[in-house]
Amino acid sequence: MDSTDPQIELPVLFAQAASAFRVGIDRLFAPLDLNAGQVALLMILWKTDGGTQADLARELGVSAPTVNKMVQTMVERGFVTSSRSASDGRSVSVLLTEMGRNVEAEVVDRWKEADRLFFGGFTETERLILKQLLSKSRPA
Repeated sequence: MDSTDPQIELPVLFAQAASAFRVGIDRLFAPLDLNAGQVALLMILWKTDGGTQADLARELGVSAPTVNKMVQTMVERGFVTSSRSASDGRSVSVLLTEMGRNVEAEVVDRWKEADRLFFGGFTETERLILKQLLSKSRPA
């Protein structure tokens, strides 16, 4: 296998960029005791609080066990609560706590910092092109 093969060069560069971005995001959110996945879950709950773990897993594009572990950790840290549905014992709803609601402004500030750190050197045109390209790159 030739690592300079054009058919693998772009995926390798993308993987490296995604990894660096994820590490940087995790560093930015560490002072809030959150990681990138947990922040993504909070962002969904800020729009529609009270979603089920199954709904959250679908929206995040991860497995139900992954969301279950995320929710358990976030319950322990005080960001959310979870409870089984009275009508369907298999369904678990996730609700923001006051702490989960109150951290939103700080999370938004840290996302703005991430934007500055990772994309501050891009022109507006480059940012627009990147946004369009990334919107197209999601596998089915």
